[in-house]
Amino acid sequence: MNIFYVILSIFILYISIIQCNNITSDISNERGANYCYFCSNCPNPFDPSSAFVTEVYSKTGWCAMMTTDDSTYASYTRGIPPGGVCTVNGCSWKTMSGVYTRVCCCNQNLCNGASEPTTTLGPIGNTCYSCSTCPLPFDQHSSYVSEIYSATGWCAKKSLSNAFNAVATRGAAELNLCISSGCTWRVIAEVNTLICCCRDYKCNTGVSTSKSTITMLSAALIITIISRKSF
Repeated sequence: MNIFYVILSIFILYISIIQCNNITSDISNERGANYCYFCSNCPNPFDPSSAFVTEVYSKTGWCAMMTTDDSTYASYTRGIPPGGVCTVNGCSWKTMSGVYTRVCCCNQNLCNGASEPTTTLGPIGNTCYSCSTCPLPFDQHSSYVSEIYSATGWCAKKSLSNAFNAVATRGAAELNLCISSGCTWRVIAEVNTLICCCRDYKCNTGVSTSKSTITMLSAALIITIISRKSF
């Protein structure tokens, strides 16, 4: 009989230890999980103490900011992104329910609180368009185009030709690639490459300075020829 009680006591103790470990695990997971700011019509500039802002638990660990406006001071909605929307930190344009939407993802606790994503990245940083084979003509809303943080503050556009329809890549300029705004030919990995640099917010969109200069010079030459023929 005593042996029975000993075995029963050991069994109860074993079950208690398992339950205790499960509770401890749940508490640890809860503490390690991310919380996100949530608001459907967030104040602009964002104020986490606003009555319209709450905090929600994210099971996936991802938080998001979303807007359909591409202006610098766009108003965002904040909360937990739908499953599969966020896989990396940063901002990109995605089609959400048939609507082009700028989605900014982050995976830190209460990380989706910035009024503008670049303000959390430091005074030197910048935001640039990024694409390995950019659409022609360039379309910032294309699914092939995303936004990337530039630690150097420079954005770049690279091409192997100065032709109007040349294929280009865009992105953040690596350290020492850009020292001044404008376009220059440089040898990159033993390849002669046209590098166009700029420092404004999402500035690496358009036609290079060298092409614009050629166009203006051509127009001036044509006007000069026509003027001479008129006399």
